[in-house]
Amino acid sequence: MLIECDECGNQVSDKATACPNCGAPIESFNQDISSNTDDQQKVYVENTSKYLKKNSMIFAILLILGPFLMLFGMLVKALFPIGLIFTIIGFIGLTIYSFKIWWHHG
Repeated sequence: MLIECDECGNQVSDKATACPNCGAPIESFNQDISSNTDDQQKVYVENTSKYLKKNSMIFAILLILGPFLMLFGMLVKALFPIGLIFTIIGFIGLTIYSFKIWWHHG
């Protein structure tokens, strides 16, 4: 079927992507393409709960803070065991919550 080009008024096939005379894109072709891609392309978004994110961040902070406390524990002896405990708890907790996030997204 022939349609009229919006730019130059020339007769163009409705299957054409652009007018052969002026090169303007054909509107009906663009609408057909966009409606087909909307139907065919589906996007899946995996949502991680705020609970899992919050706890992962807490354990990540403990894991980062622990070695710093251990380092300062060389100056103040009372901080070294606290830093070691923070590091161990942070590592174990972050490992567990990373597994939970992976399991949640299955």
